[in-house]
Amino acid sequence: MSIQSFDGLPTVSVNFKNFDKELFDQFHALLLKHDNFAYDDEYFNNFCTAFGEDGLSFITAVEEKTKIPMGFIIGTYWKNSSNAKVLLTIGNFYIMPEYRGKGLGSFLFNHLIKEAVDQKVSLYLTANPKMTETYSTKYNFSLFREYKAEILKAKWSDFGNIPKISLPSYTVCESSKFTQWKKFEQFDLKLSNGVVNRLEYFKTLFKASIYSGIATNNNGEVVGCVSMRCANKVVAIGPLYAENKDLLQLLLNVALEHIDASQHDFIRLNTFTCNRDLKELLSLYTGGKFNIIWTCNLQFAGSIIPSNDKYLHSADDLAQNFM
Repeated sequence: MSIQSFDGLPTVSVNFKNFDKELFDQFHALLLKHDNFAYDDEYFNNFCTAFGEDGLSFITAVEEKTKIPMGFIIGTYWKNSSNAKVLLTIGNFYIMPEYRGKGLGSFLFNHLIKEAVDQKVSLYLTANPKMTETYSTKYNFSLFREYKAEILKAKWSDFGNIPKISLPSYTVCESSKFTQWKKFEQFDLKLSNGVVNRLEYFKTLFKASIYSGIATNNNGEVVGCVSMRCANKVVAIGPLYAENKDLLQLLLNVALEHIDASQHDFIRLNTFTCNRDLKELLSLYTGGKFNIIWTCNLQFAGSIIPSNDKYLHSADDLAQNFM
């Protein structure tokens, strides 16, 4: 805990290692109010469980006297198979409107990245195009993926007759019944060319999902997966990885079959512009009735984590995950 002063602001209490779910929920409510943005129900718990105190940084700022939330930032350290930190992803960075422009945001951001910079760990964030130049010049996030991320949103009521697809060469197993986790680990390592091991994170994510399925081929190899979570009557679908368009459609259909229309109003997908197949399927299923609600640049400092682009269709999260 640290007490900080900024010109034009009340005295600030900063907690550099916060795991207070109640405070996160307060920030979440304010985000929903100001920007109509909702995290899925188990978002914070999933990251706490998967990364713990060594891997998760939730830095918060509140007014010292009143404890009114002022701003926060979250960073996640991803490790390789040798348990060494290789990437810090930076997201969920928000300063309440009335506290902006006084240096508080820069203070939180600089503190978060300092340890990673000192240890020469690569950095990653998804940037609103308005902030791209600032991150690039001020913080050296000057390395870019060749593609962007797009968040797509559609009304569940606009989904018409969903074409059925049968693929005897693939099997989709519900994650709770899946046992070949070493094969899933091998599949996911392939997506980052072996640089980042996300197995424990995905196992945590799948347990907290509405539905998660893992696809294997006739040789027993993992070739795709899909997962869904709920946030404020919105179903977020991701990760959605598949080796080809047919398997993508099969996994999407399986996921949609598990949606309760009485409980959910919208579908959200965190897509990548390197693959248009999911966008085409969404257009087919809704008659083109969907919106692109956000486009962002994918920026790195230090070095770019490789990605096996052909598998990438929808991410589970664009704030803390990197593909």
